[in-house]
Amino acid sequence: MTTSTPQPTQSTPTGSKSKFDQWRYRLTRSWEHRFSPVRPRVIAGLGAYSLWGLLLARSMFGGEMSRAILLMLPVVLLVAHLFPQAALLASIPAAAFGNVLMVPWLSLNAYALVVAVAGLGVVTRRWKLIMPFHGVVILLATTVVVSAFTNDAIVGGLSVRPSALYTAMGLSMMIAASLIRPRIDQVLLAIACTGALVGVTVLAGWFRQGDTPAEGQIQRVYALGLNPNYLGLLVAFGSIAGVAVGLERRQGRFVLLALPCLLAMPSLKSRTALLLVGVGFLWMLLRHSQRRLRDVIAVGLVFALVSIMYASLGTLVYRAVLGRRATVSLSSTDQFRRDVARFAFEQGLRHPVAGVGFGQFSELAGTRFAIAYPSAHNDFLRYFAELGGFGLGLLLTLIVLIARAARSAGAPRVATPMLAIMIVPMLLAETLSSLPTLMGPVILAGAVVGAARRKHGPGTNAIGSRPPSWNE
Repeated sequence: MTTSTPQPTQSTPTGSKSKFDQWRYRLTRSWEHRFSPVRPRVIAGLGAYSLWGLLLARSMFGGEMSRAILLMLPVVLLVAHLFPQAALLASIPAAAFGNVLMVPWLSLNAYALVVAVAGLGVVTRRWKLIMPFHGVVILLATTVVVSAFTNDAIVGGLSVRPSALYTAMGLSMMIAASLIRPRIDQVLLAIACTGALVGVTVLAGWFRQGDTPAEGQIQRVYALGLNPNYLGLLVAFGSIAGVAVGLERRQGRFVLLALPCLLAMPSLKSRTALLLVGVGFLWMLLRHSQRRLRDVIAVGLVFALVSIMYASLGTLVYRAVLGRRATVSLSSTDQFRRDVARFAFEQGLRHPVAGVGFGQFSELAGTRFAIAYPSAHNDFLRYFAELGGFGLGLLLTLIVLIARAARSAGAPRVATPMLAIMIVPMLLAETLSSLPTLMGPVILAGAVVGAARRKHGPGTNAIGSRPPSWNE
């Protein structure tokens, strides 16, 4: 009987190979799939980012930190490339806790790495730019940086240039999120977990603080290097995201993430956070209620907001929730905020094209009102005063593009309210001036834009198409 000569087996994942060999084959193929597109460019990208570390980090943080940054680059850049979604989502809690670690350069380094990975993906044609969305974001970030470096202001003994870089980095993270396209539910969970951790930190600070008053006669908690208003926004975002995920998944354990956020709010006494939570919860109730009840809920929402903000019922709410901030201090604060807002609008009218310069408004308002670092408490007015009509127009255009992407993509119903209620703190606070409060919303906005691109592709009309599931 003739026997055939055995042929060498091919390296395939199937056949007579052992499970270990199959696993090793899959791992090798996965590694090559992830790493090979960036291999021709990794040296150039690493060199460009090293130049950033040498020039920028050395001037801002000193030689020792610059060397530490450069030593971290090879490992962190590789990990960020292999797991871009994990690196992107990890930047949300890193933004909130970067100050408490006393190494803000580490947070900035992490954001730059994610953006570098996204940039390498574009260069190697792994991802494609989304126009005009990316063009508007890049133009707005460039306007902020150029304005700050051209009209450098000294506020409280510090240059505003790092603030401009943080703002530009936040906008860059929006681009990175739209390219990397993380799942919506993962972004919401990252926001909820960050809010819960911040809430626990605030509660711990409240217990340590005891009855010691802060801010004059007003007892408010300061933590993580942030003031109570920014902390209030973080816990408000976290509570809304936790409840949204719990309602969509119909699993109560996710709602528990909102518990420390809500418990921390009375110690912060932030009206903007209180209003944000009220609007967010009522919006979610409206989205999940029966159609016949929506009109009644909408009327109740309008009545509640008007009552809380202007009617006598607002005084009772302030006294019950905000404590001593409900009396004279709130009246004087409201009057002062109106005066500063009017001054910001006047500066925008006087400098309608380019504004007074990024970061210059606080210096001008401080001279006018004889108080250190006054705030416009309105992102739109601040951009109008500092960047003129051009900067404000870019900001409004960006908001319109995000809204169109959310609507055309049939975005998950938990993402749309989260993006819509961001208008509330932008009208009542300076949300865009703080990287911790900016990071979660911009990544969520980028993820929604990326979802629209993924579902419908370039050059297709998304209107009327099948909406994606909520966890895409």
